[in-house]
Amino acid sequence: MVESRAMSGADNTRPRTRRHLTLTDYLVRVPLGLLSLVVLAIAAVPVMIYMTALYYATRWASALFAGRRPQRAEGSNREERVA
Repeated sequence: MVESRAMSGADNTRPRTRRHLTLTDYLVRVPLGLLSLVVLAIAAVPVMIYMTALYYATRWASALFAGRRPQRAEGSNREERVA
């Protein structure tokens, strides 16, 4: 079994120090991160609308053509093993 150093407990005895955010982090990285989240949300909404419309279109099309499907043969739903 593979053990990670984090789970072994050897290095977990001393507390881990956190890096303090600098002025560059607050003025550049944080706004860029929030802007990327906004862009992802704006891009995700049309995709969700398109996928929902596609789902209902396929359900409508399958209901429209449901009577034209050929009948299955007797026992065709069984799986047969081929050795």
